[in-house]
Amino acid sequence: MTLKTRARLGLGIAQQSFGVLGRHKWLAVFPFLSLVFTCFFAAVVAFGVFEVAINTDILSAETDFVSSVASQSGAVDSSGAVGNEATPLLSAVGLGVVFALYLFIACIFTFCNVALAACVLSIFNGKATGVGAGLSLAAARLPSILGWSVLVALAGTVLQAIESRGSTLTSVLSLFAGLAWRVATFFVVPIIAAQNTGPVSSVKESVHIMRDVWGETATTNLGVKGVKLLILVIVVGGLALTHFLFGVDGLLLAIPVMAPFVLVAGLFLSAIGTIARTALYYYATERKAPPQFDEAALGDAITLKS
Repeated sequence: MTLKTRARLGLGIAQQSFGVLGRHKWLAVFPFLSLVFTCFFAAVVAFGVFEVAINTDILSAETDFVSSVASQSGAVDSSGAVGNEATPLLSAVGLGVVFALYLFIACIFTFCNVALAACVLSIFNGKATGVGAGLSLAAARLPSILGWSVLVALAGTVLQAIESRGSTLTSVLSLFAGLAWRVATFFVVPIIAAQNTGPVSSVKESVHIMRDVWGETATTNLGVKGVKLLILVIVVGGLALTHFLFGVDGLLLAIPVMAPFVLVAGLFLSAIGTIARTALYYYATERKAPPQFDEAALGDAITLKS
């Protein structure tokens, strides 16, 4: 299958997913909620760090602490400057912070995506559903969602630790490990929504489905990424043209105007990606296309084994 054919199929599936979202616009509520909660969490963390820094003078204390630890570990050069070598303590603290951030964000996104996938599956099966029904089902799946979020956080932290080594080998290893992880866990969210299995069982089931179906499941991502690329080109091109015609002042005025467009587009694309993935899961497990999708298009994207 050529890249052109893959792109065409991917755009076709993305278009049909957009059709589902167009008929059920309320599905966009779920990525919007994930964005709101993530922004709220970021604001709380930023405010907490700022308050601690102001009230305890932690910034200067941290500088003294780092200098002291670095001096004891031999990370200070002859001029007394702190070198780039990280101490085990600081590395552990840093990884702990990364894990906590990954965990919280993964919980938010997984919860909202499971709710979205559950609603999409109900739509595919012709059942009545809504935002409340999706959130209720996700709440019932909370233990599985939390367990899966822990796995995501662990994987993200490990990959971050590997990549932070800074060598070309570790960067390549991190890249391939990340790709393998994304392929293996491609169907985890709809599996949790449909079956309420635990995190490990969900990963095993996702791998089993990936083995049971062969073809270009990445075609879906290619289509969604193609739309993202088109939006990026439009935004960057618009900003560049604005800067060329009106200078820096025009650019500063254009950025706040373009920001809502980018935000709304991002929310819709997030929903479209989950809808498309859920459609592929439905096709792989039910051995038929959802009524809202063209069977030939899904059949070209993934070929079912007999």
